Amino acid sequence: MAQKAVALDENDTLCQLAMAWAQLDRGAYESAEQHFRKALSLNPNQPVNHADLAMFYNYRGEPERGIEGMLEAKRLDPFFNPSWYWGELRAMYFNARRYDDAIAHMRGSTALSYSRKPWLAASYALAGRLDLARGCVADLMRLILAFSSARFVAKEPLMRVEDRNHPAEGLRRAGLPE
Repeated sequence: MAQKAVALDENDTLCQLAMAWAQLDRGAYESAEQHFRKALSLNPNQPVNHADLAMFYNYRGEPERGIEGMLEAKRLDPFFNPSWYWGELRAMYFNARRYDDAIAHMRGSTALSYSRKPWLAASYALAGRLDLARGCVADLMRLILAFSSARFVAKEPLMRVEDRNHPAEGLRRAGLPE
């Protein structure tokens, strides 16, 4: 569907973003980057275009570059505050091994969904705050009895092996099941 959208209008930002995300999910990082960059070039003043490219950089293993992109999105529009923003910024801080920043930004989110609790637990564990990590684990296990760290990490389109191993280590230290 994304291919058809781009074929119908290659100069539409949303079509480019749809194609970029589809390519990223397939692991086609070079193609994804081309489409993210095209979307940004079509509308450089749209905060979501900066945020989406920033998320791509994080998945590609460049979290500091991603953080810069997320902060640029906020600079362009200080009221840019979609529900996913803080969680994605948290992921970038986590991948940059800046756990205290990850924790602070995750707590800035208006709602901490079940999909964010493992990240918070891993951040606490890797920051050496195991008591808080265990509290997150207890909350999460009440919500998802059959939680699997391996399945959780496998869903993230992280390009580098070390970036996939990093959250897995945090989840293990927090006490979540493999």
